[in-house]
Amino acid sequence: MEMLPSFSEDDYSFLIESSYYLDTENNPSQIQPAIGESYIHVGELALIEKNLIKLASDQRNRINENTYELLLNLKKQKDVIQNHFALNTFSPYVNLFFDVANTAREENYSDIEFLEHLKKDITGDQFKKEIQQKRKAISKNKRSLLRYIDSLFEYRSRLLVLRIDFSYQKDAGGFFTTSDGERIDLIFGAKNKDLLEKWSIEVREQRKQLIKNLKKKYKKDLVGYVWKLEYGADKAFHYHMIFFLDESHHRQDVKIAESIGEMWKHEIAQGKGIYWNCNAKKKHFEKNGWIATGKIKHDDHELRKNLNHMASYLTKPDYFVKLTLSDGARAFGKGGKPQKIKAGRPRN
Repeated sequence: MEMLPSFSEDDYSFLIESSYYLDTENNPSQIQPAIGESYIHVGELALIEKNLIKLASDQRNRINENTYELLLNLKKQKDVIQNHFALNTFSPYVNLFFDVANTAREENYSDIEFLEHLKKDITGDQFKKEIQQKRKAISKNKRSLLRYIDSLFEYRSRLLVLRIDFSYQKDAGGFFTTSDGERIDLIFGAKNKDLLEKWSIEVREQRKQLIKNLKKKYKKDLVGYVWKLEYGADKAFHYHMIFFLDESHHRQDVKIAESIGEMWKHEIAQGKGIYWNCNAKKKHFEKNGWIATGKIKHDDHELRKNLNHMASYLTKPDYFVKLTLSDGARAFGKGGKPQKIKAGRPRN
């Protein structure tokens, strides 16, 4: 049988990076990235996919249940995972796995019947098309994003790149209280989807207000921006954003990123916002050779490569788990492409 396409180790590393959340419970005065349930569950999503590919290529006449004990155990985690990612869709592999698990529960399948139905569905032509379409969409978003970043450097030869993560201060016990006083149980998100959808409207308006404020403050010096909205029970709603300023006018990237974070915390999120200033953590990224913030020149190929890697982080995890809102609202966006400089006019 033809090998089914799957994720690469690079894809998986992006997924793991996306599973961290901003923690304030252990030390309210200091925000730190932390590992929680999201980290565990995204690992389970990857395991489901790897084992389904193994099942699809199994040439034996009879499936050995012991070989796929992990898949049978992960079937029991279905409701937990879907509760955690209450507003998300998954990769074609995981969606198929959950669909067959639902049918198995309704029809009271034995373990071997469950595995046989999985193999039948996963080796069908329709499923292969779904995988190709999903991967094509992710690749298209990535190419569009990288072209956009290239256009920013064509417009300005030196950019000040800011990377900031924005989130919300949760209540104790996995709850969040919205601005209108509604208390949402994030742990059992599937039971609170209507409240989460309602909260998402406010979250999106706050992102729009933040960008509006920054455009007013920096005017044309805000050359571009990229944003990505995600959701998980331990992370709640949170944004990953990259801002591009004209470096000829703005050079203190750490302080500027901090000021934007404080704007989010106090003005936009009304005191309930938290943020992570990635520009202040250059030493951490320097150890791994992945500095992608601060001053970047158009001809600095190493930093440009790092920047593209960081930007790809905003699109790649969508293959595994993607925020999907009922009103069709976007979970990813970027600024408009800057106007081309007229011939003869030098870039800064």
